Amino acid sequence: MDEDLTNFQGHYKLWNYLAETGSKYKHEVFCTMFPDKKGLLNVMECFACAEAGTLLEVGFHDSICDVCPIDWQKTMHCHTDGSYYCQWCDAKTVDERKLLATIIRDLPWNKTKKREENKDG
Repeated sequence: MDEDLTNFQGHYKLWNYLAETGSKYKHEVFCTMFPDKKGLLNVMECFACAEAGTLLEVGFHDSICDVCPIDWQKTMHCHTDGSYYCQWCDAKTVDERKLLATIIRDLPWNKTKKREENKDG
């Protein structure tokens, strides 16, 4: 189906669908849209985590989150309190979920920069 999809393209496709529909069921949407990827992208079913896994250097980083290609801007990681992802998970309305999914879809994605930043620190 989408075997040749890059992780960035998968991320965009997933979050674009969530932005258009306002669905709060990311897991179900993921499994429906990407049945061939189910179980391959870690427990979070996240294309950014999958991309980070390709960048993780054994023994160099403490966490896959250290090399996340997404620039979460106001927070360190997706699961940091107040992150757009946490806000999306807690959203109460369809319109709120649509807005936050749009923001997540459009966050800067720069795997090279993140990798270089973490090599210095």
